[in-house]
Amino acid sequence: MNTSLLVEMPINLSHEAMQAKEKYENAETLPEKIRTLQEYLSLIPDHKGTEKLRAQLRTKLSKLKAESEEARLRRKGTGVQFHLKKEGDAQVVLVGLASSGKSSMLAALTSAKPEIGVPTSVLTPGMIDYEGVQIQAVEVPAIFKDANQSVMGRQALGAVRNADLIILIIDLMRDPLRQLKLILNEFESTGIKLNKIPPPVEIKKTGSGGIQIIGDIHLENERQDVVQLLFEHGIHNAVVTISGKIKLEDIAEALDRSIIYLNGIIICTKGDVKGSAENFDRLQNSSIAKRFPLIVPTSVLNEEGMKNVKTLPPRIFHSLGLIRVYTKDEKGVARRPMVLRRGVTVQDLTKMLHKDFFQHFKHAKVWGTSVKHSGAQVGLTHTLEDADVIQVYIK
Repeated sequence: MNTSLLVEMPINLSHEAMQAKEKYENAETLPEKIRTLQEYLSLIPDHKGTEKLRAQLRTKLSKLKAESEEARLRRKGTGVQFHLKKEGDAQVVLVGLASSGKSSMLAALTSAKPEIGVPTSVLTPGMIDYEGVQIQAVEVPAIFKDANQSVMGRQALGAVRNADLIILIIDLMRDPLRQLKLILNEFESTGIKLNKIPPPVEIKKTGSGGIQIIGDIHLENERQDVVQLLFEHGIHNAVVTISGKIKLEDIAEALDRSIIYLNGIIICTKGDVKGSAENFDRLQNSSIAKRFPLIVPTSVLNEEGMKNVKTLPPRIFHSLGLIRVYTKDEKGVARRPMVLRRGVTVQDLTKMLHKDFFQHFKHAKVWGTSVKHSGAQVGLTHTLEDADVIQVYIK
């Protein structure tokens, strides 16, 4: 038994949490240790009295995951391998349970012709063409309970980690909340956090100087607790910059290299079946769905459902956080759009075009929603918006 876990043991753990703790301590295989430790963590109440324990367990979980990844890399080359080169301006993945309508949605959004109703064990790509923007859409093999414990499931979840946006496909013929919870649990088990903000902390290792903490006014714990946590991760020299309210557990999360933060939306399928409207309302009004900025009911079998399908390309593009910027050439003709991250400035754009455009920049003219009138003259700090047209002048 790992007696170090008992030092910070709170007195108000539930019976379920105590059972989960026992399962973890008796676990023998690495996957079982990870699974039971995640279950144990989920059952420990989140309050001041459990902060150190939760941080300690997160540290242990991080090390177990690292050990698991090392073992996976040693086994690489065996079993099913997924590899799909990213193409186009961005990549989205369609994720759902078996028979949820992923293939039908891929066919409706792209020119791909997947086999409908046939379980797939490969990544199936297609291309969404939205006004000159090419968005690669990829259907991932079905997610299932404890998918992270199988080779196929881990490969599928690995493909999800590489995407720019996650599209969850929820079947309105079945319990939508059960589907959503199952998928999110599988994501969490492999360190995929959907529509969540990373902890407000930056940890930069240094060669000397010990542990320096900047912004500890936001820290809910003692500085020494943070130092001790970093030592447990083998970090003895670092600058820790805290920019918002934070707990020890959050810092442990920031130290976990397996965690990735991605954006996701929900597309509901089979909206033509009896009871689908009620299931959609249940999903939309649930607390678990509040983190999703977009939940769309669709059906590929009726006109009303297809209307919603046709609205998806611009919504997917917007959810990716991208904008299109058209540059005019010397003849004043706008070229194919450059696809850029929202918030890009004229300075960012000039550096992408050519170093001379930035070094010898005089001014730029912009046509679009980012300016009050067409052809307005702007400087390097001007922020561009979607569908803007720009012409850069140099000295």
